[in-house]
Formats: sequence, C-alpha cells, structure tokens
Amino acid sequence: NTLTCMGYVYDTKLNKPKQALEHCYRESLRIYKIQLGNLDNSVGSTLHNMGVIHGFWNQAQDALECLIESLSIDRDYSMNKEISTDETTVLCYELLAGLLPRDSLELADILFKLGACYAKKGMFNDALAMLQNVLRLQLSHESA
Repeated sequence: NTLTCMGYVYDTKLNKPKQALEHCYRESLRIYKIQLGNLDNSVGSTLHNMGVIHGFWNQAQDALECLIESLSIDRDYSMNKEISTDETTVLCYELLAGLLPRDSLELADILFKLGACYAKKGMFNDALAMLQNVLRLQLSHESA
C-alpha cells in the first residue's frame, strides 16, 4: 500500500508519472501479485493506474495490456465505485475503446466506464449513448 500511495502522490500531486510508474507501481504490482494473487482488486487498481500513465504517454500497446488485464480482474464494476473522471483517464478509455474488437465484452466494460465518467461530468447524452452500446453488446453475447 505504501508504494501505491507514493505512486499516487508522484502521479497526481507532483505530476511525475514516470517516477510513479518506474519506482512505485511496477514494484507494487509485483508485490501484490506475490502476496495477494493475480486476481486481487489491488492488482487491478495498480494495473489501471499503469495503463492510464501508458496512455498518457501514447504507449497504446502497453496501455491496452494493462487496462485489459485490469478489466479482467474487475468485471463486476458498479456505478457506486469511485470513478476517475480526469481527462487523462477519459482519453485513455477512449483510446482503448477504439482499439478493441467491436463485439468484445472488454469493449462493453470500457464503454460502461466511459458512460459512468460522462455521467459524472454531466455529459448525459454521451453517457446514454455509451450505456446503450453496452446493452447492445451484452445482449448480443447473451443470445450467442
């Protein structure tokens, strides 16, 4: 937890995402996986933070890998959980949505998160459009 908190401070308060990624999040991820297992929420949260930083640096492949792994851990995401609405996170989700296959459940997860971000920002028409796409994808997978 200490490394994750340090990463958060480097990234969001000191605007030093490189230090957050290289000195904190990577080591934190390694420790979490050893101590808690690959499917713990702390692993998913750390992967999410790493994905956002990679997205900020336009490292699309690394961002995609981190965020997809994060999503596979946290498939039961709910609107009640705290959702970051900062521009970097939203842009990273938008980037990821453009890279995923159009019929994947991973895309549905990303669109859900984008819809939640848009709703929290008061962009209700955009939120509804995202959530309608989520429903369409979920229904198509249920009927398959």
